[in-house]
Amino acid sequence: MHLEYQAGDMIMVDFAGRKQHYVNTSTGEQISCHVFLLYCPSVDLFFAWQFGHSGPQILSPV
Repeated sequence: MHLEYQAGDMIMVDFAGRKQHYVNTSTGEQISCHVFLLYCPSVDLFFAWQFGHSGPQILSPV
């Protein structure tokens, strides 16, 4: 089913379930974090933001 969205009409947000992990390449430490996801359907834009022990950091703006 295809849905049409007006620009700026809707933004979908969510946290990505369980905690995720990433590895600090300089220390080898495995760090757990929550991942916040944002999706804007009118322009097909995804955004991910991780919240770890070092504070929020942008993971991958697309």
